[in-house]
Amino acid sequence: MTRRATTIASLLLALSVPLQAIDFEKEIAPLIVRRCLECHNSIDPQGGLDLTSLKSAIAGGDSESSIQSPVEENFLLQRITDGEMPPAIKGVPQPLPAAELALLTKWISTGADWPAARHLDFYEATTDSHAGRDWWSLRPVMNPQIPSPTNTSVDKATPIDAFIAARLATNNLTAAPPADKRTLLRRLYYDVTGLPPPPAAITAFLANNDPTAYETEIDKLLATHHFGQRWSRYWLDLVRFADTCGYERDQLKPNIWKYRDWVIDALNADMPYDRFVRDQLAGDEVAYRDEQSVIATGMIRAGTWNDEPNDPADYVYTRLEDMVHTTTSAFLGLTVKCARCHNHKFDPIPQTDYYRAAAIFWPGYIGQANLGGPSTEQLGYDVFGWTDRNNSPAELRLLIKGERHRPADVIQPGPLSAVRVLDKPFIPSQSAANTTQRRLQFANWITDSQNPLTARVMVNRIWQHYLGEGIVRTPNNFGFKGSPPTHPQLLDYLASELVSGQWKMKRIHKLILMSATYQQASQHPQQSKYAQRDFLNHYWWRANRKRLDAEALRDTILNISGRLDTKLGGPAFYPKMAADALEGLSRKASAWPTSLQPERNRRSIYMISKRAQLLPLMTTFDFADTTLPCARRESTIVATQALALLNNHFVHSQSEALAERLTTEHPADIHAQITRLWNLAFSRNPTKSELAVAESHILNQSLHFAGQQNADKEDESSHSIKELLGQIPRANLGLWLRADKGVQLDDQGRVMFWRDQAPSTTDHLHKHDASQATLANRPLFQSQGIHKNAAIKFDGKDDFLNLAGQAIWKPQFSIIAVVSQSSTGSAAREIISNWHRRGRSTNSIFLGTTGTNKVRLSDAFSPAGILTEPSRPFILTAINTTGQASTFQNSTLLATQAALTPRVLAAPYVLGTQGNYGSEFWQGNIAELLVFDHPLSKEERDAVWSYLGVKYQLSVTPTRKTPDHLALASLCHVILNTNEFIFID
Repeated sequence: MTRRATTIASLLLALSVPLQAIDFEKEIAPLIVRRCLECHNSIDPQGGLDLTSLKSAIAGGDSESSIQSPVEENFLLQRITDGEMPPAIKGVPQPLPAAELALLTKWISTGADWPAARHLDFYEATTDSHAGRDWWSLRPVMNPQIPSPTNTSVDKATPIDAFIAARLATNNLTAAPPADKRTLLRRLYYDVTGLPPPPAAITAFLANNDPTAYETEIDKLLATHHFGQRWSRYWLDLVRFADTCGYERDQLKPNIWKYRDWVIDALNADMPYDRFVRDQLAGDEVAYRDEQSVIATGMIRAGTWNDEPNDPADYVYTRLEDMVHTTTSAFLGLTVKCARCHNHKFDPIPQTDYYRAAAIFWPGYIGQANLGGPSTEQLGYDVFGWTDRNNSPAELRLLIKGERHRPADVIQPGPLSAVRVLDKPFIPSQSAANTTQRRLQFANWITDSQNPLTARVMVNRIWQHYLGEGIVRTPNNFGFKGSPPTHPQLLDYLASELVSGQWKMKRIHKLILMSATYQQASQHPQQSKYAQRDFLNHYWWRANRKRLDAEALRDTILNISGRLDTKLGGPAFYPKMAADALEGLSRKASAWPTSLQPERNRRSIYMISKRAQLLPLMTTFDFADTTLPCARRESTIVATQALALLNNHFVHSQSEALAERLTTEHPADIHAQITRLWNLAFSRNPTKSELAVAESHILNQSLHFAGQQNADKEDESSHSIKELLGQIPRANLGLWLRADKGVQLDDQGRVMFWRDQAPSTTDHLHKHDASQATLANRPLFQSQGIHKNAAIKFDGKDDFLNLAGQAIWKPQFSIIAVVSQSSTGSAAREIISNWHRRGRSTNSIFLGTTGTNKVRLSDAFSPAGILTEPSRPFILTAINTTGQASTFQNSTLLATQAALTPRVLAAPYVLGTQGNYGSEFWQGNIAELLVFDHPLSKEERDAVWSYLGVKYQLSVTPTRKTPDHLALASLCHVILNTNEFIFID
C-alpha cells in the first residue's frame, strides 16, 4: 500500500469515530502515555521527538514534523499507520490497535487540541504495560472497614478472619476446621521459635481447657530468646548476610557476627520497626549514636566484596548497586536496581531515582581498603559497620546506560519520586556534622507514616512466614511484574495496625497467630474439590503445609537428641564438614577450622555462613543464596534430601546421641524408649502397630549388629594403615611429627630437622618443625625403633629438639605420643615442654613421666596416673577440657582431675627435655606426636588410637557400642528420615 493510500485508509477509519469532541485528558493523554512516552520522553527522546508537552510535540523532533500537521502531511501519523511505530520488539511488530489508530487520526484531523499547560508524564498513570504512580502499592494505606459477619464457618473473632471470610464467601468456599490442639501447638512452636514443643508442653496444653491457654502459649513463646533466633534468619536472608566476603579468597568479615546478634536482640526486644530501619541505615548518624546503633549499620556492608575486581573503578558502581538493591528491596519491596542503566521498564522509577538512591551511599568508604568499608578507628568502635568519609563528598553523576565512561548530569541524593507526597529534596548536612546525614534522611523517608510501601511490605513478610505465602506472593516485588495482593484490604488493615501500634512488630505476630485463619487445619473436608478451583490456596481455605527449613531441621535434630547448646551470641562456629566437601580447597584445614564439639551443638543461626563453602546438609534443604537478597526460599522435596538424611555424618551422630538419651532416661525399657522417641520426634505417642514395628526393627537390627561385630573382631587386623590414617581428624591438628616422614639427618645419622606434617598449625600460619643445630644434642634416628617402625631415640643425657613457634595455643588441648622409655633411675623426663626458668617454673605446660612410672601433665596434674608395663612401647594421651583433665595409656584411662589451672602456653617449646633447665631428658624413643588445639571427642580419640595401635602393634580397645544401642540408634535414624518428622503438620 502506498503512503497516500495508507493515509486515505486512516482518514476513512477516523470517520467511523463518533463526531463528539475528543477528550484529550480521558482519551488522548492515556494513549500517548501508554504507547509513546517510553521512547519519546523529555529525558531521552528517541529521534529527538518529545511528546510530553504541546510545545515539544509541535517541534517534531529530528523530522521537524509537527503533531498538528495536516493528516496528509503528518510524518508522525504516517510512521504509525505504516506500522513503524511503536517499534517492533524482538522482531515482532507492535502495530497500534485499529480503534486507537482511528482515535489518534481523528484527533489530529481536528487540529490535535492539547492544553498548553498539560505536561504528560510516563509514570503518571498505570497502563496495561507498566505501573504508574497510581499503582496499588503506591496509593496511601487506608484503614479499611472490617467486613460484616456472613454465614460462613470461619470464626469472626478477629478482623483478619472477617477479611478472609468475605473472600471465601464471595467464591463459595468455606474454611477448614480448626487444627487439633497437638498439631496447633507444634505449628506454633516451630513458627515462633524454630524448635519443637517439649513433650511435657504438649501434655499440659492438651489437658488445659482454659480458653486463654493458646493465647498464653503465644505470649510465652514471643517472649523467649528463641523467637529472635528464629525470626532473625528471615531478615538475614533479606539483607544477603554471610560471615565472609565471597569470591576467591572469601575472607572472614571481622565482627560481622555482632550485626547478626544485633538483629536477634532487636527482634527479641520488640524494637519498633521504624527504629529497626533507621539504625541499620543510619545508626552512625542518629542522635543516640552508640556502639549498638553502629553495629546495626553492618547491614550495608553485609554483602559480597571482591578484593581483586577486574576494574576497581567499575566495581565501585557494582557495590552501589548492591546497596541500593538490598535497601530498596528489603524495606520497600521494589526493584530499583533495574533503573541503573535506563528508566525502569515496568515501575515508576526513572533512572534518576536510581542515582538519587545511589547518592545516599556514595559518601561512604566504597573503595578497596579495609574489606571495602571504614576501619575501627573511623567508626569509633570495634565493629563491622558503615559511615561516611566526610560531610562533603564528590558529586555523583548519572551514567548513560550505566557505563562509567559516559557520565551525564549530577544527581543529588533524594527519595524515590513515585511517592509524590514525600518527594522532597534532602537537606544538605550542617558544616559541623561528621557525615552527610543522607542515610538518616532516607531512613526517615522510608519510615514516614505517609510512605505507602514500608508497612505493607513488612506485614506481608510476617504473614508469609506464618501462613506459608504472602498476601503479596512476590514479597520483594510490589511493582507491576509482582503478584497483586490476594486480600488488599487485609494487607492495609495489618499495615495500619503496625503504624498505629508504634511500629511494634510482635503485636502483628500475635494478631496473625490469634486468627482462626492461622489456626485452621491443613486438610479440608473438600480438599479435592477446592483444589480444582484454587490449587494455590489464594483464598486461604486451609493452612499450607510447611516443611522444616534447613535451620529448623538441624536444630530439631539437636534438640531431640539432647545435645542442643542454647548459648547465646558470639562468633560463628564451624560445623564438621565432610572431607569430600573440602576437596578442591588449597588449604583445607585452615580454610575450615572445625569448632569444638560443644560449639558445634549450637543453634544454626550461629553457624558460619561461608559464601564459598556452605554446609552441604544446609544447601540440600534450600539454605538461602547469600549473594543476593532472598525474600522467599525455595522449599523443595527431592530425593537428594532423603539421601542426605540417610548418609550424613551429623544425622548419624545425632541418631546415636538420641539413642543414648533414650537409654539414659529409660534404661532396659524398650517400650518406654520407643514411646519417648515418638513423643520427641512427632509430639505424640506411637500407635500399637507402630510400637510393634519399632520393637521388631530393634530386635532384627540388634541381631544384625551382633553378627557384624563378631565379624569385625576377626577382621580388625585387616584394616590397612591407609584406611585408618584417613579417619584421623585433621581439623585443629596443629602439630604432627612422624618419624617415618620429614626427618633430615646429618652424616652421623642424627636428627637435624623433623618436619611438621600437620595439614594446618595451631596458629594457622606457621609449621612447628623440630630442629637441633648443635651436634652434641641431636637425637639418633632409628629405622626400626618401635616394632619395626621408625622412631627418634633420645639418650636421656643431653639429646633434645627445639620446636618452632607455639605448639599449644588453647587451654583446651589434646596431646598424643607414641613412645618407649628405657631409663631405670628416679628422675623425671619430658616428652614435650615449654618450661622456662624465668617466670614459668610452676605454671608451664609439659607431658612426661617419672622414674617411678608416674605420668605428669604439668605441675598442676602430678601424678597423672601410673603406667602399667612401662618397659613396653605405649601410647600416652593427655586431654584438657573446660571441666577436667585426663590421661590414658593406650586406650586405658589412667587418671582424671579438674581442668588444669591456668598455664602459660607461650613458646619456646622443646622435645625430650624440661625446657631451658638442662635436665629431665627423655630416655627412650618418640615415634609419633600429635597435638590438637581442642579436646578430642571419644570418637576422635578412637580414630587416632586405632591408627596408632595398628601401625605400632600396640594393644588398644576402641570404645564399642552394644548391638542393642546400635539397634536403637538405627530406629532413631529411621525416625529422623520420615515425612512426619520433617513436615510441621
